[in-house]
Amino acid sequence: MSAPPYHPVVPANPADADAIVACWWTLMAVHGPIDGRMYETVPDAQRVYREHVRRQIDASKGVVLVAPTPDEQGIKGYLLGGLGQRSKVYAVREVGMIFDVAVHPDHRRQGVGEALVQAALRRFRLRGLSDVQVTWSPENRLAHGFWQKMGFAPLLIEAYRKL
Repeated sequence: MSAPPYHPVVPANPADADAIVACWWTLMAVHGPIDGRMYETVPDAQRVYREHVRRQIDASKGVVLVAPTPDEQGIKGYLLGGLGQRSKVYAVREVGMIFDVAVHPDHRRQGVGEALVQAALRRFRLRGLSDVQVTWSPENRLAHGFWQKMGFAPLLIEAYRKL
């Protein structure tokens, strides 16, 4: 059995924001059909997300990583995460949070997502964290399999109701 391909992962910088937004947009195309109402975006969603990405890159609690293409002119994928605070009633107060992981369609099923998540987990461990939280749609079977493969197990169910 051969070793999985190596995908370098580096911290994102502001110049990566446009490529991250383009990759995020492919993620939104997957989620739209799952629940068009909850994933419906505003007309300037790409601009808003770009600003969010730039803030996270600059934030001390942000974890924004990219897997650059070999020519370093683009990215294969990205991960956006950060630190989250839980209530003071819990022993585990601070957790790592992974908000988005997206891999460009040309680079899927090659280990890029795994490399991004492993790099984020290392960063969370270095910050002294013991737990990481991620959410995914139960309708997204690919995400469900991916996150289970990465060692995540469902703990809570988040539900919505239209008013």
